[in-house]
Amino acid sequence: MKNLIRFLLLTVITSLMFFSNSYATLIGDTVNANHFYPDDQSGGTHPATIVVQAGTADLISNLNSAYTVNIEASEILVSFQSAWPAGFYSSFGTADFNGLIISGLNDSSGYSLSGVTINTNMTSTYTLISTTPRTFGYIPWDSNERLEFGADYVKFNWEGLQYDRNTYFNASLEFAPTINPVPEPGTIVLLGLGIAGIAVYGKRRMNKEA
Repeated sequence: MKNLIRFLLLTVITSLMFFSNSYATLIGDTVNANHFYPDDQSGGTHPATIVVQAGTADLISNLNSAYTVNIEASEILVSFQSAWPAGFYSSFGTADFNGLIISGLNDSSGYSLSGVTINTNMTSTYTLISTTPRTFGYIPWDSNERLEFGADYVKFNWEGLQYDRNTYFNASLEFAPTINPVPEPGTIVLLGLGIAGIAVYGKRRMNKEA
């Protein structure tokens, strides 16, 4: 009996994890984006508010001449633009903050932003890395220093970083369900099946003992 209960509970928990991953999406949600400089309180003059769509129909291209932004179901894809050929770099100026902030990322089905993973080839300009010995080089993107996010927003600080037309910056978003007092239909069905299974098992066992 105990083994059956454990099995049913494990099945319910696994199914809940599946539902969380499958339902979380930004498609159809309204989000806000803007380039901020020289700090994260000073937004640019061309903020964008879009309804997220699959594909590039909702491409944001007016925040800054250096890049475009494509927001997908669980990704933020940034493409950099340059008038120079590949290999000739431009850079974001040094400041407290020089980069992109997106808000409204708490997906409308009840899931909040819980994790952000960055995939990029962005680096600093050629700079002093060490004084002993004196070493120069390129410092790669560091999420611990340059990434900030909360339940419904994310900040990418690109100050001092360089880019060319082959530079990419992709953010994968993870969502977690917020507390919801009303169970989802799938959860109710699973719980009902579990209770019914336990009841049937218990009744058969009582009949055998009788």
